[in-house]
Amino acid sequence: MRQPTPSLDEIFAAQIETLATTLRPATIRGYRSSVRHFLTYLHAAFPQVRRLAQLCRDPHLCGWLRELAQRHPPLSGKSRRDYLFDLRRLLEDLADDGHPIQPGLIRRQDFPPRPSLLPRALSPEHDQRLQEELRRCDELLLINTVCLKVAAPFRQTKSNLDEPSLKALIFSDSGLTGPRLAARHAIATVLPATPRAWTDSGFAECF
Repeated sequence: MRQPTPSLDEIFAAQIETLATTLRPATIRGYRSSVRHFLTYLHAAFPQVRRLAQLCRDPHLCGWLRELAQRHPPLSGKSRRDYLFDLRRLLEDLADDGHPIQPGLIRRQDFPPRPSLLPRALSPEHDQRLQEELRRCDELLLINTVCLKVAAPFRQTKSNLDEPSLKALIFSDSGLTGPRLAARHAIATVLPATPRAWTDSGFAECF
C-alpha cells in the first residue's frame, strides 16, 4: 500500500527534530517560529502548494519576503534576517537529504543589511575624564622615556661618581628636546645630595 505523502508542515517538523539533537532549545524555538511564519503565509496565499518541488522563488519566496517587509508593526532587520537564515538552512538540509527543491530560493541579497552603528558621543564629563587620563598616561610615558635615557649612561659607568659628575653624565648626549629635556632637568634637580643617597633612595630602581 502506498504511503501518503507527508505535508510540508510534517517535512519541516521532522527536519527541525533532527536539528534538535545537536542545537540548543532556544535555537530550535527560533527555527520553529521561522517555519511557522513562512508556512502560515504560504498556506494562505498559495493553498495549492503542497510539495517542496512546487516551491519557486517567484512568487512563493519573493511574496513572503514582501510580506515580511510590509508587516505592521514592522519587523526589525534582525528578525527578518533570522527568519531567512533559518528557512534557508532548513531548505538546504532538505535538499541534501534528497528532497526535490529548486536551488537559489533564498539568496544573499534577500537579507536586510546590518545597521551601521556609529559610536555614541561622550558626555562633557566623560570627555574631560578621558582627556585627563590621556594626559596622565602621556606623563607616565614621558617619565619612563627619561628614566631609560638616564639609565643608559648610569649602567655603563658602574662607578661611584660625585654629584656634579653624576649630573653632568645625566645631561650629556641626551638627544632630548622640548618637554622631555625639561623633564630630564627636573629629575636631575630633585636628585638626593649624594650618589649613594640617590641609589639608596630607590630612585635608581627604575634603572
